[in-house]
This record gives sequence, C-alpha cells and structure tokens, in this order.
Amino acid sequence: MSEPSITVVAVDTGGTFTDFVILRGDDISVHKRPSTPEDPARAVLDGLKELLDPGEEFDLAHGSTVATNALLERRGARTFWITNRGFEDLIEIGRQNRPQLYALVGWRPPPLTASDDRIGISGRMLKDGSEETPLDEDELAGLSSRLHDAESIGIGSRAAFYEETGATLPAVSSAGMLTVGSAAAAPSAWASKMAASATMGKNASSPDASPND
Repeated sequence: MSEPSITVVAVDTGGTFTDFVILRGDDISVHKRPSTPEDPARAVLDGLKELLDPGEEFDLAHGSTVATNALLERRGARTFWITNRGFEDLIEIGRQNRPQLYALVGWRPPPLTASDDRIGISGRMLKDGSEETPLDEDELAGLSSRLHDAESIGIGSRAAFYEETGATLPAVSSAGMLTVGSAAAAPSAWASKMAASATMGKNASSPDASPND
C-alpha cells in the first residue's frame, strides 16, 4: 500500500491579491484573497487556514510578485555590500554579459548596490583555504561606523571562507540590522552570482517594497 501524498500549497503574494494553488493527490484547486500590504504574511496565514484542515501536514512553496517588482524597479532597501578590497565592483561587472551586443551606446540596468555603498576590506583566502592576506581586526571593529545609512547588508568574500567561519558577520551585527552572507544565499563557483544573491534578498526586504500590482 502506497503512502498518501502530502498536500502541497503554492502561494504568490501580490500587491492587490494573494493567490494560492493547492495540490492534494491528483486534485488541484485555486484560491484568492486580498493582500495585506501592511503585513503580507497575514493574507498568507489566513488563506492557509481557509484551505487546510486542522492539523493537516503540507509543504509550502512561496513566491512574491511584490518582492520581484521592488527588485526590478530598484525600490527596495538601501543595501551595502562588504567584500574583499579590490573586488567591490564585481557585483556590477557580473559575468560581463552585454544585452545590446552591437549597440554603439550600450545600456545596463542599475546595479543592485551603488558604488558608494560598496566597502572593501582587507583579508583574502585562496581556493585551497590558505590565507593570503589576514583580516585586519581594527578594520573589522570600525565597520559598523561606516554603515549608518544602510538599511540592509550583504557580505561576500572570494572563496567565501571568511563568511563560513563567521569572522565578518559578527563585525557588522552591531549595526542593528539583518545581514546575509553570499555563501549561504547561493553557494556557487560564480562569485558574481553569489554577490547578486546576497544583495538581492536584502534589497527586496524594505517596507517600501509594496507596489500596487
């Protein structure tokens, strides 16, 4: 006798409506309720109460049109990017893709983090884990004083060893805001992908990211 399949609920939070799709076995149904921009989670929780039986186990897949639009329109939190000195512009260079390959005057979307909001610090580890340049403890201690205008913080280092050992994250915790390390956001061999992922999630986390869509 086969095990019963678990219920799956997919939710998308939009500016006007929050949409649900629920899968029970082979049965699919949809549900919609007004969004609650002041607290987007409330519409999700209310919808789940309406859809699920008491105590019913389920898997939840969640997407957010609100966050996507905020990211595309660059209306999210002001995000500072902390990385190895000399690699501050990696988040803007990316993979050097050129959307308008033959344009005489090319155009690219604005970067997720402005150039003035990128902070390079000493310290470099190589891919084999050996230390090329040590972290400067005094420099780390002074990081929080450079983050007064930040609303969120992304951290990423080449090879990501410093994040994984937690050396940089505690240094910015006194700034009083959530931070995210690129190794946790998107463990990848592509440094630009890790950088974008670390700043992307925080960029879309501002309370201002509430469009009417």
